[in-house]
Amino acid sequence: MRFMRPQGMSEAQWQMQLPVSPFDMEFFASVVTKALSRRDVLERILAGESLAQATGWDV
Repeated sequence: MRFMRPQGMSEAQWQMQLPVSPFDMEFFASVVTKALSRRDVLERILAGESLAQATGWDV
């Protein structure tokens, strides 16, 4: 998701691309906390793997 409107894009175009449903930050935080609480996952992330690669999740 982009957080800044690209140059040349109108305000109306920008607003149409924004999500309409609220983002569940509590759920996101719990998923990240669970992933990073596993030592093996944390070591793989620190070794350069993405969160998806380290956990096997399709995020």
